Amino acid sequence: MTRWVGGLCLVLCWSGLLRAETPIRADEILSRLRTSLAMLDYAGTLTYLRDDDATSLRIEHRLLEGLEQERVVSLEGGAKESLRWGGQVIRSGVGGDKDVLSFMSGKNGASADAFSGDRVNRVYMVHLLGVASVAGRETEHYHLMSVDGYRYSQMVWLDAVSGLPLKSVVLNAEGHMLESVQFNTITLNPDFPADFAVAFGVFPAPAGEVQSPNQPPPHQRWTPGWVPDAFVPVTAQFSPDASSAGEMQSFSDGFSRFTVFVEPPGPAQMPEGSSRRGATIALTRHRLMAGARVAVTVLGEIPLATASRVADNMRQVSEGRP
Repeated sequence: MTRWVGGLCLVLCWSGLLRAETPIRADEILSRLRTSLAMLDYAGTLTYLRDDDATSLRIEHRLLEGLEQERVVSLEGGAKESLRWGGQVIRSGVGGDKDVLSFMSGKNGASADAFSGDRVNRVYMVHLLGVASVAGRETEHYHLMSVDGYRYSQMVWLDAVSGLPLKSVVLNAEGHMLESVQFNTITLNPDFPADFAVAFGVFPAPAGEVQSPNQPPPHQRWTPGWVPDAFVPVTAQFSPDASSAGEMQSFSDGFSRFTVFVEPPGPAQMPEGSSRRGATIALTRHRLMAGARVAVTVLGEIPLATASRVADNMRQVSEGRP
């Protein structure tokens, strides 16, 4: 009997070691996160912390006829709320709401295929740190370590049953927290209040963009000559003609996102400089490109050095193509 028990213990120990050594892929974590946030109905309260600034919010999310409906309401006083229907923010009324909506949507404006395969696995190394309780639910605690330093490392706590991210923390290069989003309470498949449907009822259902046959295609004049590995274009807004330099392009690796703005010369042009709030950097550089002094602004959840390199490597697009 003693020999049998000893053999069983050895087998269990080895199986545990094998499970612990099984590599965890960043794209698997991202897939679980995106799927749960998009497909589940949930409601709860959360705290959004940037530096020393904490904001209390309530979020309600449901999938209706294939489209997501999401409401974020400030609990800080006043009737402030933001609404997202499908991929569109149709009302923006909560301070910092776009950052929270981006995290909670888990989409970053691109299809899941854009972040599949080895692209995201090349730039994040994943470690399972253990299990922990968040909002009264058991979660799996993961550390996504930046491999190249061009993006921040992150920690995420995924609900063990649903995969819903109940907490997320962005870390700088020294491992210090820059910002976090954490559920305090969470209910899956909740009964939504009557005013939830009323809030969306005043807006028309979102439709795809329709371009008039007489409207010329947007004209792209500028593009980054360098972006970090695994960042892919997710949204863009270009000028209707070549005479205007106002453009916007967003890039994401699935976990982090940044946007590049190019502004034409004028009194409203952003001054040069940089600032940071939480994990978000805002950097503006003036560049002489194609005979015009334009302002290049990089805004997003990336280190200052990364934003500087993106801004310093803008280049002109020839005939609408890079």
